[in-house]
Amino acid sequence: MREGEILGLRWADDETGPGLDLDRAEVRILEQLQHGKLSPLKRGASRRVLHLRPWVVDLLRDYRENELVSRMLGHSSISITADTYEHWTDEGRVDVAQPLGRALIGEPRQSISADSAAVLVQLPLMGAPMTPQ
Repeated sequence: MREGEILGLRWADDETGPGLDLDRAEVRILEQLQHGKLSPLKRGASRRVLHLRPWVVDLLRDYRENELVSRMLGHSSISITADTYEHWTDEGRVDVAQPLGRALIGEPRQSISADSAAVLVQLPLMGAPMTPQ
Protein backbone atom coordinates (compact mmCIF):
# COMPACT_ATOMS: atom_id res chain seq x y z
CA MET A 1 0.00 0.00 0.00
CA ARG A 2 1.11 3.52 -0.72
CA GLU A 3 1.40 6.19 1.96
CA GLY A 4 -1.69 8.12 0.82
CA GLU A 5 -3.74 4.92 0.72
CA ILE A 6 -2.73 4.01 4.27
CA LEU A 7 -3.45 7.51 5.56
CA GLY A 8 -6.85 7.42 3.84
CA LEU A 9 -7.97 4.17 5.47
CA ARG A 10 -11.20 4.16 7.44
CA TRP A 11 -13.86 1.69 8.54
CA ALA A 12 -16.03 0.69 5.57
CA ASP A 13 -19.55 2.11 5.69
CA ASP A 14 -21.10 -0.64 3.59
CA GLU A 15 -20.32 -3.80 1.60
CA THR A 16 -18.93 -1.98 -1.42
CA GLY A 17 -17.47 1.25 -0.08
CA PRO A 18 -13.81 1.95 0.55
CA GLY A 19 -12.07 0.95 3.76
CA LEU A 20 -11.68 -1.87 6.25
CA ASP A 21 -14.56 -4.35 6.14
CA LEU A 22 -14.10 -6.77 9.02
CA ASP A 23 -17.23 -8.80 8.21
CA ARG A 24 -15.80 -9.65 4.78
CA ALA A 25 -12.18 -9.72 6.06
CA GLU A 26 -10.97 -7.31 3.42
CA VAL A 27 -9.59 -3.85 2.77
CA ARG A 28 -11.05 -2.09 -0.25
CA ILE A 29 -8.50 0.42 -1.50
CA LEU A 30 -10.50 2.86 -3.59
CA GLU A 31 -9.27 6.23 -2.35
CA GLN A 32 -6.28 8.00 -0.86
CA LEU A 33 -5.51 10.98 1.31
CA GLN A 34 -4.04 13.67 -0.91
CA HIS A 35 -3.40 17.26 0.19
CA GLY A 36 -5.50 16.68 3.33
CA LYS A 37 -8.55 15.40 1.43
CA LEU A 38 -9.81 11.97 0.47
CA SER A 39 -9.81 11.52 -3.28
CA PRO A 40 -10.70 8.48 -5.40
CA LEU A 41 -7.91 6.51 -7.02
CA LYS A 42 -7.94 7.26 -10.73
CA ARG A 43 -6.39 4.19 -12.34
CA GLY A 44 -8.32 0.93 -12.36
CA ALA A 45 -5.19 -1.03 -11.44
CA SER A 46 -4.76 1.09 -8.31
CA ARG A 47 -8.27 0.28 -7.10
CA ARG A 48 -7.99 -3.12 -5.41
CA VAL A 49 -9.14 -5.39 -2.61
CA LEU A 50 -6.75 -6.96 -0.10
CA HIS A 51 -7.87 -9.96 1.93
CA LEU A 52 -7.10 -10.04 5.64
CA ARG A 53 -6.00 -13.06 7.64
CA PRO A 54 -8.29 -14.09 10.52
CA TRP A 55 -5.79 -13.04 13.21
CA VAL A 56 -5.56 -9.55 11.66
CA VAL A 57 -9.37 -9.28 11.66
CA ASP A 58 -9.40 -10.27 15.36
CA LEU A 59 -6.82 -7.59 16.20
CA LEU A 60 -8.73 -4.94 14.26
CA ARG A 61 -12.04 -5.92 15.92
CA ASP A 62 -10.43 -5.54 19.36
CA TYR A 63 -8.98 -2.18 18.34
CA ARG A 64 -12.31 -0.95 16.98
CA GLU A 65 -14.18 -2.08 20.10
CA ASN A 66 -11.68 -0.26 22.31
CA GLU A 67 -11.93 2.82 20.10
CA LEU A 68 -15.73 2.87 20.44
CA VAL A 69 -15.58 2.43 24.21
CA SER A 70 -13.09 5.31 24.44
CA ARG A 71 -15.40 7.56 22.43
CA MET A 72 -18.41 6.66 24.58
CA LEU A 73 -16.41 7.49 27.70
CA GLY A 74 -15.29 10.80 26.22
CA HIS A 75 -11.60 9.90 26.18
CA SER A 76 -9.41 11.48 23.54
CA SER A 77 -7.45 8.28 22.94
CA ILE A 78 -7.57 4.55 23.56
CA SER A 79 -4.48 4.77 25.77
CA ILE A 80 -6.36 6.94 28.29
CA THR A 81 -9.12 4.32 28.49
CA ALA A 82 -6.59 1.50 28.85
CA ASP A 83 -4.66 3.33 31.56
CA THR A 84 -7.87 4.06 33.46
CA TYR A 85 -9.58 0.66 33.25
CA GLU A 86 -6.92 -1.99 32.61
CA HIS A 87 -6.82 -2.88 36.31
CA TRP A 88 -10.42 -4.09 36.26
CA THR A 89 -10.79 -7.75 37.13
CA ASP A 90 -13.70 -10.09 36.47
CA GLU A 91 -14.78 -9.57 40.08
CA GLY A 92 -14.74 -5.80 39.61
CA ARG A 93 -16.85 -6.11 36.48
CA VAL A 94 -19.43 -8.13 38.39
CA ASP A 95 -19.52 -5.53 41.18
CA VAL A 96 -20.24 -2.81 38.63
CA ALA A 97 -22.49 -4.85 36.35
CA GLN A 98 -25.02 -5.94 38.97
CA PRO A 99 -26.28 -2.46 39.94
CA LEU A 100 -25.87 -1.30 36.35
CA GLY A 101 -28.04 -4.17 35.13
CA ARG A 102 -30.73 -3.35 37.67
CA ALA A 103 -30.69 0.31 36.67
CA LEU A 104 -30.72 -0.24 32.92
CA ILE A 105 -32.88 -3.29 32.39
CA GLY A 106 -34.59 -3.87 35.71
CA GLU A 107 -32.71 -7.08 36.33
CA PRO A 108 -33.66 -8.75 39.62
CA ARG A 109 -31.11 -9.00 42.39
CA GLN A 110 -29.18 -12.11 41.47
CA SER A 111 -25.60 -12.91 40.77
CA ILE A 112 -24.18 -12.16 37.34
CA SER A 113 -21.43 -14.25 35.79
CA ALA A 114 -18.13 -12.63 34.90
CA ASP A 115 -18.86 -13.18 31.19
CA SER A 116 -22.24 -11.46 31.44
CA ALA A 117 -20.67 -8.67 33.45
CA ALA A 118 -18.05 -8.05 30.77
CA VAL A 119 -20.81 -7.62 28.19
CA LEU A 120 -23.01 -5.49 30.43
CA VAL A 121 -20.21 -3.13 31.42
CA GLN A 122 -19.58 -2.47 27.72
CA LEU A 123 -23.22 -1.54 26.95
CA PRO A 124 -23.58 1.87 25.35
CA LEU A 125 -25.07 4.13 27.98
CA MET A 126 -25.90 7.12 25.84
CA GLY A 127 -29.66 7.68 25.80
CA ALA A 128 -30.36 4.79 28.17
CA PRO A 129 -32.92 5.53 30.88
CA MET A 130 -31.33 5.71 34.31
CA THR A 131 -33.95 4.84 36.90
CA PRO A 132 -32.62 4.07 40.37
CA GLN A 133 -33.93 0.90 42.02
